[in-house]
Amino acid sequence: MELKANNIIEKVLGNNEEINLLIKNINNSNESRAWMLKGPKGIGKSFLLKLICTKILNIENNFEIAKAKFYHPDLIVLQKESDKKNIPVEEVRKVRKFFSKTSFSGNARIALIDSINDLNTHGHNSLLKIIEEPPNNSFIFIVNHMNSYVPLTVKSRCRSYNFRQLDHSVTANILRLHAKDRSENEILFCASLSKGSAGEAIKLLNSNALNTYKELCFFLNNINKLDNINIIEYLESISKNKLNLGFLFFKLLIYLFNKAIKIKALNKEDFILNEEEKTIKHLTKIYNLDDFFNLREIINDSFLNYSNLNTDLHSTLYSLIIELTKNIKNK
Repeated sequence: MELKANNIIEKVLGNNEEINLLIKNINNSNESRAWMLKGPKGIGKSFLLKLICTKILNIENNFEIAKAKFYHPDLIVLQKESDKKNIPVEEVRKVRKFFSKTSFSGNARIALIDSINDLNTHGHNSLLKIIEEPPNNSFIFIVNHMNSYVPLTVKSRCRSYNFRQLDHSVTANILRLHAKDRSENEILFCASLSKGSAGEAIKLLNSNALNTYKELCFFLNNINKLDNINIIEYLESISKNKLNLGFLFFKLLIYLFNKAIKIKALNKEDFILNEEEKTIKHLTKIYNLDDFFNLREIINDSFLNYSNLNTDLHSTLYSLIIELTKNIKNK
Protein backbone atom coordinates (compact mmCIF):
# COMPACT_ATOMS: atom_id res chain seq x y z
CA MET A 1 0.00 0.00 0.00
CA GLU A 2 1.42 3.38 -1.01
CA LEU A 3 1.36 6.01 1.69
CA LYS A 4 0.00 9.45 0.82
CA ALA A 5 2.23 12.10 2.37
CA ASN A 6 -0.47 14.80 2.31
CA ASN A 7 -2.90 12.62 4.28
CA ILE A 8 -0.30 12.22 7.00
CA ILE A 9 1.15 15.73 7.06
CA GLU A 10 -2.28 17.28 7.58
CA LYS A 11 -2.52 15.36 10.87
CA VAL A 12 1.03 16.00 12.11
CA LEU A 13 2.16 19.61 12.59
CA GLY A 14 5.81 20.47 12.02
CA ASN A 15 8.80 18.72 10.36
CA ASN A 16 7.01 18.53 7.00
CA GLU A 17 10.20 18.08 4.96
CA GLU A 18 11.37 15.18 7.12
CA ILE A 19 7.94 13.52 6.96
CA ASN A 20 7.84 13.89 3.17
CA LEU A 21 11.28 12.29 2.85
CA LEU A 22 10.36 9.45 5.23
CA ILE A 23 7.13 8.64 3.36
CA LYS A 24 8.88 8.82 -0.03
CA ASN A 25 11.59 6.40 1.09
CA ILE A 26 9.11 3.98 2.68
CA ASN A 27 7.13 3.91 -0.57
CA ASN A 28 10.26 3.38 -2.68
CA SER A 29 11.89 0.78 -0.44
CA ASN A 30 11.85 -2.79 -1.76
CA GLU A 31 13.54 -4.35 1.25
CA SER A 32 12.70 -4.82 4.88
CA ARG A 33 14.62 -2.55 7.20
CA ALA A 34 14.60 -0.70 10.51
CA TRP A 35 13.54 2.95 10.43
CA MET A 36 14.64 5.23 13.26
CA LEU A 37 13.12 8.66 14.02
CA LYS A 38 15.47 10.78 16.12
CA GLY A 39 14.67 14.03 17.90
CA PRO A 40 13.58 15.64 21.18
CA LYS A 41 10.79 14.02 23.13
CA GLY A 42 7.28 15.35 22.61
CA ILE A 43 7.50 16.56 19.00
CA GLY A 44 5.20 13.90 17.50
CA LYS A 45 7.55 11.07 16.42
CA SER A 46 5.51 8.36 18.12
CA PHE A 47 2.23 9.84 16.87
CA LEU A 48 3.59 9.95 13.32
CA LEU A 49 4.74 6.32 13.38
CA LYS A 50 1.45 5.12 14.84
CA LEU A 51 -0.36 6.99 12.09
CA ILE A 52 1.88 5.36 9.47
CA CYS A 53 1.14 1.94 11.00
CA THR A 54 -2.59 2.52 10.66
CA LYS A 55 -2.14 3.46 6.99
CA ILE A 56 0.04 0.46 6.13
CA LEU A 57 -2.25 -2.01 7.92
CA ASN A 58 -5.48 -0.22 6.97
CA ILE A 59 -6.52 0.17 10.59
CA GLU A 60 -9.51 2.42 11.23
CA ASN A 61 -8.06 5.46 12.98
CA ASN A 62 -11.09 7.49 13.97
CA PHE A 63 -9.67 7.75 17.48
CA GLU A 64 -6.96 9.65 19.29
CA ILE A 65 -3.93 7.75 18.02
CA ALA A 66 -1.63 9.32 20.59
CA LYS A 67 -3.67 7.84 23.45
CA ALA A 68 -5.17 4.69 21.94
CA LYS A 69 -3.66 1.23 22.35
CA PHE A 70 -4.93 0.03 18.99
CA TYR A 71 -4.62 -3.64 18.06
CA HIS A 72 -3.87 -5.51 14.86
CA PRO A 73 -2.53 -9.07 14.53
CA ASP A 74 0.26 -7.82 12.23
CA LEU A 75 1.42 -5.12 14.67
CA ILE A 76 3.43 -5.34 17.89
CA VAL A 77 4.09 -2.19 19.95
CA LEU A 78 6.70 -2.09 22.71
CA GLN A 79 6.19 0.69 25.27
CA LYS A 80 7.40 1.06 28.84
CA GLU A 81 4.76 0.57 31.50
CA SER A 82 4.43 3.55 33.86
CA ASP A 83 5.55 1.48 36.88
CA LYS A 84 8.59 -0.02 35.12
CA LYS A 85 12.12 1.34 34.72
CA ASN A 86 12.64 -0.23 31.29
CA ILE A 87 10.94 -2.25 28.61
CA PRO A 88 11.83 -5.80 29.77
CA VAL A 89 14.17 -7.73 27.46
CA GLU A 90 11.54 -10.50 27.37
CA GLU A 91 9.24 -8.08 25.52
CA VAL A 92 11.95 -7.41 22.91
CA ARG A 93 12.42 -11.14 22.41
CA LYS A 94 8.72 -11.43 21.63
CA VAL A 95 9.38 -9.39 18.48
CA ARG A 96 11.49 -12.18 16.98
CA LYS A 97 8.73 -14.69 17.71
CA PHE A 98 6.16 -12.26 16.27
CA PHE A 99 8.07 -11.99 12.99
CA SER A 100 8.41 -15.76 12.71
CA LYS A 101 4.66 -16.05 12.12
CA THR A 102 2.84 -15.62 8.82
CA SER A 103 1.15 -12.29 8.21
CA PHE A 104 -2.52 -12.37 9.15
CA SER A 105 -3.61 -9.95 6.43
CA GLY A 106 -1.08 -10.89 3.81
CA ASN A 107 0.49 -7.43 4.09
CA ALA A 108 3.55 -6.34 6.04
CA ARG A 109 4.20 -7.12 9.67
CA ILE A 110 5.22 -4.15 11.83
CA ALA A 111 7.12 -3.72 15.09
CA LEU A 112 7.09 -0.31 16.77
CA ILE A 113 9.68 0.33 19.51
CA ASP A 114 8.54 3.36 21.51
CA SER A 115 11.17 4.10 22.58
CA ILE A 116 14.67 2.65 22.25
CA ASN A 117 15.66 4.88 25.18
CA ASP A 118 13.57 2.63 27.42
CA LEU A 119 15.70 -0.43 26.61
CA ASN A 120 18.65 -1.52 28.74
CA THR A 121 21.82 -3.16 27.40
CA HIS A 122 20.15 -6.57 27.17
CA GLY A 123 17.26 -5.01 25.26
CA HIS A 124 19.65 -3.29 22.84
CA ASN A 125 21.47 -6.59 22.19
CA SER A 126 18.20 -8.45 21.61
CA LEU A 127 16.97 -5.73 19.22
CA LEU A 128 20.28 -5.79 17.35
CA LYS A 129 19.83 -9.49 16.54
CA ILE A 130 16.45 -8.67 14.98
CA ILE A 131 17.48 -5.66 12.88
CA GLU A 132 20.68 -7.32 11.62
CA GLU A 133 18.50 -9.56 9.45
CA PRO A 134 15.03 -8.02 9.22
CA PRO A 135 12.36 -10.54 8.21
CA ASN A 136 10.93 -10.28 4.72
CA ASN A 137 7.95 -7.98 4.22
CA SER A 138 8.41 -6.25 7.56
CA PHE A 139 8.84 -2.79 9.03
CA ILE A 140 10.68 -2.06 12.26
CA PHE A 141 9.95 1.48 13.42
CA ILE A 142 12.07 2.87 16.26
CA VAL A 143 11.54 6.08 18.27
CA ASN A 144 14.76 7.64 19.59
CA HIS A 145 14.34 10.63 21.92
CA MET A 146 18.14 11.12 21.97
CA ASN A 147 18.12 11.38 25.77
CA SER A 148 20.13 8.23 26.50
CA TYR A 149 22.91 6.11 25.03
CA VAL A 150 22.07 3.99 22.00
CA PRO A 151 24.81 1.64 20.70
CA LEU A 152 26.37 2.59 17.38
CA THR A 153 25.87 -1.00 16.21
CA VAL A 154 22.10 -0.48 16.51
CA LYS A 155 22.03 3.00 14.94
CA SER A 156 24.21 1.95 12.00
CA ARG A 157 21.67 -0.70 10.98
CA CYS A 158 18.77 1.75 10.86
CA ARG A 159 17.75 4.29 8.28
CA SER A 160 17.62 7.39 10.45
CA TYR A 161 15.70 10.66 10.16
CA ASN A 162 16.42 13.69 12.30
CA PHE A 163 13.35 15.58 13.53
CA ARG A 164 13.74 19.08 14.97
CA GLN A 165 12.02 20.66 17.93
CA LEU A 166 8.85 22.47 16.92
CA ASP A 167 8.62 26.19 16.26
CA HIS A 168 6.90 28.19 18.98
CA SER A 169 3.99 28.97 16.64
CA VAL A 170 3.51 25.28 15.76
CA THR A 171 3.50 24.27 19.43
CA ALA A 172 0.94 26.98 20.18
CA ASN A 173 -1.29 25.77 17.33
CA ILE A 174 -1.17 22.21 18.68
CA LEU A 175 -2.24 23.51 22.09
CA ARG A 176 -5.10 25.46 20.54
CA LEU A 177 -6.37 22.24 18.96
CA HIS A 178 -5.81 20.23 22.13
CA ALA A 179 -7.40 22.62 24.61
CA LYS A 180 -9.85 25.01 23.00
CA ASP A 181 -11.15 26.16 26.39
CA ARG A 182 -7.79 27.53 27.57
CA SER A 183 -6.82 31.19 27.43
CA GLU A 184 -4.39 32.52 24.86
CA ASN A 185 -2.03 33.54 27.68
CA GLU A 186 -1.88 29.95 28.93
CA ILE A 187 -1.25 28.63 25.44
CA LEU A 188 1.54 31.11 24.65
CA PHE A 189 3.19 30.60 28.04
CA CYS A 190 3.19 26.78 27.90
CA ALA A 191 4.37 26.83 24.27
CA SER A 192 7.28 29.08 25.25
CA LEU A 193 8.18 27.06 28.35
CA SER A 194 8.11 23.72 26.51
CA LYS A 195 10.99 24.65 24.18
CA GLY A 196 9.48 23.08 21.10
CA SER A 197 7.99 19.94 22.66
CA ALA A 198 4.23 19.69 22.12
CA GLY A 199 4.03 16.77 24.55
CA GLU A 200 5.72 18.81 27.27
CA ALA A 201 3.50 21.82 26.48
CA ILE A 202 0.37 19.71 26.95
CA LYS A 203 1.69 18.43 30.29
CA LEU A 204 2.39 22.00 31.41
CA LEU A 205 -1.10 23.07 30.37
CA ASN A 206 -2.66 20.20 32.30
CA SER A 207 -0.49 21.03 35.32
CA ASN A 208 -1.77 24.63 35.44
CA ALA A 209 1.80 25.86 35.04
CA LEU A 210 0.69 29.41 34.35
CA ASN A 211 -1.01 29.77 37.76
CA THR A 212 2.05 28.34 39.49
CA TYR A 213 4.21 30.82 37.60
CA LYS A 214 1.99 33.72 38.66
CA GLU A 215 2.31 32.58 42.29
CA LEU A 216 6.09 32.45 41.92
CA CYS A 217 6.18 35.97 40.48
CA PHE A 218 3.95 37.25 43.31
CA PHE A 219 6.22 35.58 45.86
CA LEU A 220 9.41 37.12 44.45
CA ASN A 221 7.76 40.54 44.16
CA ASN A 222 6.75 40.49 47.83
CA ILE A 223 9.75 38.70 49.24
CA ASN A 224 10.87 41.69 51.32
CA LYS A 225 7.58 41.58 53.23
CA LEU A 226 7.72 37.86 54.03
CA ASP A 227 8.95 36.11 57.14
CA ASN A 228 9.78 32.42 57.67
CA ILE A 229 6.15 31.57 58.39
CA ASN A 230 5.06 33.11 55.09
CA ILE A 231 7.79 31.20 53.28
CA ILE A 232 6.74 27.90 54.84
CA GLU A 233 3.12 28.57 53.89
CA TYR A 234 4.19 29.25 50.32
CA LEU A 235 6.19 26.01 50.13
CA GLU A 236 3.25 24.08 51.50
CA SER A 237 0.94 25.66 48.94
CA ILE A 238 3.08 24.53 46.00
CA SER A 239 3.51 21.09 47.57
CA LYS A 240 -0.20 20.33 47.82
CA ASN A 241 -0.58 19.51 44.15
CA LYS A 242 1.66 16.62 43.13
CA LEU A 243 1.81 17.95 39.57
CA ASN A 244 3.45 21.13 40.82
CA LEU A 245 6.18 19.45 42.82
CA GLY A 246 9.85 19.47 42.06
CA PHE A 247 10.57 19.61 38.37
CA LEU A 248 7.83 22.09 37.50
CA PHE A 249 8.85 24.56 40.22
CA PHE A 250 12.53 24.41 39.24
CA LYS A 251 11.60 24.67 35.56
CA LEU A 252 9.61 27.83 36.21
CA LEU A 253 12.29 29.37 38.40
CA ILE A 254 15.04 28.68 35.86
CA TYR A 255 12.79 29.97 33.06
CA LEU A 256 12.21 33.22 34.97
CA PHE A 257 15.90 33.85 35.66
CA ASN A 258 16.95 32.92 32.10
CA LYS A 259 14.43 35.40 30.77
CA ALA A 260 15.66 38.07 33.18
CA ILE A 261 19.26 37.48 32.03
CA LYS A 262 18.24 37.78 28.38
CA ILE A 263 16.34 41.02 28.98
CA LYS A 264 19.17 42.44 31.10
CA ALA A 265 21.80 41.57 28.48
CA LEU A 266 19.89 42.64 25.37
CA ASN A 267 17.77 45.40 26.92
CA LYS A 268 14.86 44.09 24.89
CA GLU A 269 11.53 43.55 26.63
CA ASP A 270 9.65 40.32 25.96
CA PHE A 271 6.89 39.71 28.50
CA ILE A 272 3.85 37.44 28.40
CA LEU A 273 2.28 38.42 31.73
CA ASN A 274 1.95 41.59 33.76
CA GLU A 275 3.13 39.66 36.83
CA GLU A 276 6.21 38.50 34.95
CA GLU A 277 7.00 42.01 33.71
CA LYS A 278 6.75 43.45 37.21
CA THR A 279 8.98 40.75 38.70
CA ILE A 280 11.69 40.84 36.05
CA LYS A 281 11.83 44.65 36.02
CA HIS A 282 12.23 44.57 39.81
CA LEU A 283 15.03 41.97 39.63
CA THR A 284 16.90 43.70 36.78
CA LYS A 285 16.98 46.91 38.83
CA ILE A 286 18.76 45.29 41.77
CA TYR A 287 20.97 42.73 40.00
CA ASN A 288 23.73 42.97 37.44
CA LEU A 289 24.49 40.14 35.01
CA ASP A 290 27.09 38.52 37.29
CA ASP A 291 24.54 38.45 40.10
CA PHE A 292 22.01 36.73 37.81
CA PHE A 293 24.52 34.11 36.68
CA ASN A 294 25.48 33.37 40.28
CA LEU A 295 21.84 33.00 41.29
CA ARG A 296 21.10 30.76 38.34
CA GLU A 297 24.03 28.56 39.33
CA ILE A 298 22.60 28.28 42.85
CA ILE A 299 19.21 27.26 41.40
CA ASN A 300 20.78 24.74 39.00
CA ASP A 301 22.89 23.18 41.78
CA SER A 302 19.81 22.84 43.95
CA PHE A 303 17.89 21.22 41.08
CA LEU A 304 20.72 18.77 40.35
CA ASN A 305 20.83 17.76 44.02
CA TYR A 306 17.10 17.09 43.92
CA SER A 307 17.01 15.25 40.57
CA ASN A 308 20.30 13.31 40.75
CA LEU A 309 20.82 12.79 44.47
CA ASN A 310 17.14 12.37 45.29
CA THR A 311 17.27 14.89 48.12
CA ASP A 312 14.08 15.65 50.05
CA LEU A 313 11.98 18.05 48.01
CA HIS A 314 10.62 20.18 50.85
CA SER A 315 14.05 20.61 52.48
CA THR A 316 15.66 21.36 49.11
CA LEU A 317 13.06 23.99 48.22
CA TYR A 318 13.16 25.53 51.69
CA SER A 319 16.97 25.91 51.59
CA LEU A 320 16.81 27.39 48.10
CA ILE A 321 14.02 29.84 48.89
CA ILE A 322 15.74 30.99 52.08
CA GLU A 323 18.96 31.63 50.15
CA LEU A 324 17.14 33.53 47.43
CA THR A 325 15.23 35.52 50.04
CA LYS A 326 18.38 36.56 51.87
CA ASN A 327 20.07 37.45 48.61
CA ILE A 328 17.19 39.65 47.41
CA LYS A 329 16.72 41.30 50.80
CA ASN A 330 20.44 42.10 51.01
CA LYS A 331 20.17 43.89 47.68
